[in-house]
Amino acid sequence: MADSPESTDAADPAAVAAAADRLLLLSVDADAAASWTTPGTSGSSAAATTTTTRKFHSVKESLSGVVVVAVVENRPLPAPGGAGAWNPVARPLLERGGDDVRVLDMACGSGSWTREMAVMFPKTSFVGADIVSYDTDPRDPPNIRFVTENVVTGTSFPDNHFDFVFQRLLFLGVPIGGWSGVIKELVRLTKPGGYIELIEYHGGIYGTGPLGAKFDAAWLATFRARSVDIEAGTHIRSYVRNAGLEIVNEATVSMPIGWNGPIGNFGRTNIQTGILAMKSFLAPVLKMTESEFEVFFKEVLDECAQFKSYYNYSMVVVKVDK
Repeated sequence: MADSPESTDAADPAAVAAAADRLLLLSVDADAAASWTTPGTSGSSAAATTTTTRKFHSVKESLSGVVVVAVVENRPLPAPGGAGAWNPVARPLLERGGDDVRVLDMACGSGSWTREMAVMFPKTSFVGADIVSYDTDPRDPPNIRFVTENVVTGTSFPDNHFDFVFQRLLFLGVPIGGWSGVIKELVRLTKPGGYIELIEYHGGIYGTGPLGAKFDAAWLATFRARSVDIEAGTHIRSYVRNAGLEIVNEATVSMPIGWNGPIGNFGRTNIQTGILAMKSFLAPVLKMTESEFEVFFKEVLDECAQFKSYYNYSMVVVKVDK
């Protein structure tokens, strides 16, 4: 089982169920989820939503040499006034917009967040950056462009260029000890008085049974052996504070796995699709064939529903003062 999460109240199943509506994030394999429809939300969600379908196409090569699934998003679109999967600290600036107001979606995956935000805020310019290249889509709004950049090795953007920098789920792409350099680069790109938002996965599964604990130990050991900072979400607060940044907003959000109705089904689909996309190198760690691993992981997920297991994301928003 993963180490204890930062948020103590997340261990309560009722708190997990309530918090799950607040943030829906998905790691998917391009082939397995070529078209997947987001389930509707219910319960504690503060914003009304509409269902959308996304296509996923980005596969990344991490510094560890392991091919990992692209981190992308498939979530309900926020209705007018809804925050969606971002913190609305910068909303007044984005609504005002102007030629000099720019937003960067770093490690943008499929670019769904970039596109949705560009539609929501047509007066603001949006840039999606990732290590993969993008074909021009004629349906994209005019205030958006995509570029190829790598935040781990350094980008070509000029200093003090963006008002708001958003980066989500880079936990499989940053080596241990690499976050200080990533944050330093993001600060360099951000204007004085601008904002940076980071959302990261905690790395493991909480509240597991024996099968889940067996999988979790193998999962964590696999990436630790490759010097990947798999548990970045558990440390992201200290990473930004060590960089001298002040946190202006923060949250830890839990996603149930196979329980609590549609949200739990979403959580199960999320983790199942992502993990099975990596079965080629996870199966040998457990001394299984890929077929045996598929059967084993289904049993893990069934057990997670029984034990009310969950996984966590942490979000921090910092204001950049230079």
